[in-house]
Amino acid sequence: MSEIDPMSIAVCTPTYDGKLEVSYTAGLTLLAAHRRMAMPFFLAYCSNVAQARNRCVHWFLHKTDYQHLVFIDADIGFGLHDWDMLMEGDEECVCAEYRKKDQTRKVRVLYGLGFARISRAVLEGLAAMRSVDEEHDMLLRFRMEGEEWIDYFPQGVVTGDTWRGEDHGFWLMVQLAGFAVRIERRTHLMHTGVAHFPYEANEFPDELSPYADPEGENDRLPDPVEALGAWAVPAIDLT
Repeated sequence: MSEIDPMSIAVCTPTYDGKLEVSYTAGLTLLAAHRRMAMPFFLAYCSNVAQARNRCVHWFLHKTDYQHLVFIDADIGFGLHDWDMLMEGDEECVCAEYRKKDQTRKVRVLYGLGFARISRAVLEGLAAMRSVDEEHDMLLRFRMEGEEWIDYFPQGVVTGDTWRGEDHGFWLMVQLAGFAVRIERRTHLMHTGVAHFPYEANEFPDELSPYADPEGENDRLPDPVEALGAWAVPAIDLT
């Protein structure tokens, strides 16, 4: 059982079409019945997942006093065991793996945000990040609804002609800010699409991971300075 106060946790779920998978709903029902939880926050009808996640973070930081944000995507099925594994430990960030929606191969979603726990301290640390000249923000700021917002989920093409989604962009920034991320592989999450995609860590060969390094250690992100070079404002020079 987790030692984290369940009433200090905000469960945030983006759902672009307003729908929740049955397996997700069943997990949330079990969680409310057996582990207690604060009111979940649903962000519906936003087709841009990065914007949806930014709205969740903005609400969490500026409209609540919760201490932990847990992202659970609307197409992720989970149980009490999965929740307990996510809550275990005192790390600032925990990222659970699950299976990519790929019917031809067994591929991990490595460093996703479909089932992840993030502390308030991490988000506040990201908001305070500056580049080496101590003046320019590493994360872009913008105006929305009369307030200043921060883009915590940079995405796009970066060094090496690689596309980084909003989830990988976020975890790269977390690493660059100096926070450690614990990868959780003991969960048995169900990723649901046109079919069900169950996950068992020992069934996934590491070489199929796009983030596997030459030493076979795929539990770390690419070098953040290299990977984020195209996102730096201005370009980072840490030499």
